[in-house]
Amino acid sequence: MEKYQHMVHHQKIFKEISDLLSKHVAVKLDEVDYGTQLTIDETEIWLDCDPHELTIGYGLVHHHYNPNHNDLKKAIEQLINVLTRRKRITTYHKGNRIFKRKTEIEVQNGKFEHFGTAMTWAFPFWRRTTKTIQFHEPLIDFIKIENEIQAIYRLM
Repeated sequence: MEKYQHMVHHQKIFKEISDLLSKHVAVKLDEVDYGTQLTIDETEIWLDCDPHELTIGYGLVHHHYNPNHNDLKKAIEQLINVLTRRKRITTYHKGNRIFKRKTEIEVQNGKFEHFGTAMTWAFPFWRRTTKTIQFHEPLIDFIKIENEIQAIYRLM
């Protein structure tokens, strides 16, 4: 634990997640004004860690997890779902403009749970709405990372 002596709890977890992901996928770490950002190459998955919280995102949709509210376990669960489960992306269009994008994560075979929705107000509202649905396959097989995830849970 000596390598963590100057980090707060959620930063330790972020570091462990970063190490885990680096073993399985191509990641990019950037130091930004507010902290550290991790992106996974060729995906929409990203994580941010700042002095106050951990943020997990998929595209424009993201969730903030504050360690003072004891929601880091929920953050890890959400990240595991984003990494190891299929995603359904529903894109809503008005003409050629995308105005809404809904992201859902498959929790059981064919059953999806809402992850988030991103919208804009700048769209031609008078046009007919059309939608397209895409599926993004799991990035990592849960079995391959199960032991490492358990080790991260033990840090909590």
